[in-house]
Amino acid sequence: MAKFYLKSKAKSDGERLILVSKTFGHDRWLTSTGFSIAPSFWDDDKQRVKEGTRQNPVTNKAGITGKTINARLNLIDATFSKLDNQDATRKDYEIALHEITGKVDASRHAQKSEVLKCYDEFLRSQSKAQLWADKTAENYEGFTHHLSSFKKDLKFADFDEEGLQNFANHLRDEGLSERTARRYFRRLTTFLRYCTRKGLCAASDISKETPKFHEVKKEVIYLTEEEITLLYNLNIPPAGTRVTLKDHDGKSYTKRVAKDLQAARDMLLFCCFTGLRYSDMQRLRPMDVKVKEGRQVLQVVTKKTKDSLTIPLTDKAKTILERYTARKEETIFPQTPNVTMNYRIKDVCELAGINELTKTSEAKDGKVIEEERPKFELITTHVGRKTFVVSALSKGAPERWVMKITGHSDYNSMKPYIDVAKSKIYEVIDMLNF
Repeated sequence: MAKFYLKSKAKSDGERLILVSKTFGHDRWLTSTGFSIAPSFWDDDKQRVKEGTRQNPVTNKAGITGKTINARLNLIDATFSKLDNQDATRKDYEIALHEITGKVDASRHAQKSEVLKCYDEFLRSQSKAQLWADKTAENYEGFTHHLSSFKKDLKFADFDEEGLQNFANHLRDEGLSERTARRYFRRLTTFLRYCTRKGLCAASDISKETPKFHEVKKEVIYLTEEEITLLYNLNIPPAGTRVTLKDHDGKSYTKRVAKDLQAARDMLLFCCFTGLRYSDMQRLRPMDVKVKEGRQVLQVVTKKTKDSLTIPLTDKAKTILERYTARKEETIFPQTPNVTMNYRIKDVCELAGINELTKTSEAKDGKVIEEERPKFELITTHVGRKTFVVSALSKGAPERWVMKITGHSDYNSMKPYIDVAKSKIYEVIDMLNF
């Protein structure tokens, strides 16, 4: 599924580019569809161009009608939805978009700048030297777009103090939040450090002054014990059944039950009970289930960090595991792309009534944008891992032992969860004030 936006900055003719957005894990890909339209002809709610009437159709400055543009946007949306149900990579989405819009990838078909040539060398070298996971390599490969779109003939001398600030502003102009822009900027600094270390550029060319990014503290989204119990005991109707639900205001509405929701529920909860990343849970094989010191455990090597972990199984985790051990497949759980699973677990949580309004905040375009959404809309596969950490810390488990189970490598990555756990401990103490 694709989302469409107008670029915040207008072109010289007053029109704005129509951008397509797609999220891959924690990374957001935002690129041009090749079409532009005046803001007054754009419908933010429908994410489409207003078409006008047959007698007076809406057209852009290039003479392309709104109906034609919308047909192309619909095709992009349908193509992305199809890829969502496959094990597609970001490159697959890029290729599909290029085929639909007829765009040419300048980084492949034009003469590359010295910086982009060095970036290719950086990708080849570091992906092997640092044993990058597939997702890490994909994220760094995707960063090529931000470099190539920054400046046509990019040189290392362009990364002086002013140039670094301009690059940060370039990321913002592409519609990225401050948090995401900062994450992308770190990729640039990692690359530049590599180049100076290897002598590919002079250290004097690169400014040591880095731009400031105005982030807001990110809310940790996790499932409470009550919500976990709701999901665990949820009786999921057969696919296609129309059910009546209530929103956070108590208003009734109907919804058709999607397919494969029981497996989605089980896999989300299994991550909640084990702390596994979704990618590692998907790779579990029967041979990874062992008995150690009289207890059933998982012994896995994580895909992202290559850590070897031993994870004792809770009774509920064992119950879920037993439902799938009869499958005569290589892996224990059904293979479902992360994007598809995120849609399904949102549906499951909606069925369970996990709809409390939850506030999210992010800094973007120099403003702090706050919004409230039903909690089920914010649930992703990674929430399972977050839930495990918060639950364990809240019950008093030592941080070092939680880190040993989850494979977290440093305290900083645990700090957001520790802060949440401390607030829950205060709630327990308050209950004793009677």
